[in-house]
Amino acid sequence: MPNLHETLIDLFHEISRLLHQNVHSVFQNLPVPPAAWMLAHHIEHHPGLTVSELARRTSIAKSHVSTVLEDLSQRGWIDKRQDPADHRLVRIYPAEQASEHMRRVHADIKHRLTEVVAIIPEDQAARLITDLQYFRNALKAASAAKTEPHERR
Repeated sequence: MPNLHETLIDLFHEISRLLHQNVHSVFQNLPVPPAAWMLAHHIEHHPGLTVSELARRTSIAKSHVSTVLEDLSQRGWIDKRQDPADHRLVRIYPAEQASEHMRRVHADIKHRLTEVVAIIPEDQAARLITDLQYFRNALKAASAAKTEPHERR
């Protein structure tokens, strides 16, 4: 019989899968492939990254990132600009067209998930919010502990 922690991990995995299923149709109707949308989304939230930085942050091969960015550039979704301090670097910024698509996709996802959470009674939703905040804080603490330099003994 699984312990509480294993059950919790399994539950989060199942919730992640079900969330994906519920928003999958939104991603099927995108004007760009899902991988391109994911990179455009990342650029939207972290404007000014280089190709190398974007590849490292997304764990996608630099050659694939370059290919996808070329497609996004041709579609008018991103702007490439030389770094003013180092002309060898090219920085990537979202174009207004991408921002409009992002807002629409986020609105579609939010609408779809709003229909789902509307089923949850208010008192249970309030408890769930509190519990998810605990989980978020645990994830943040684990991330912070992972990135802190280890003391030498």
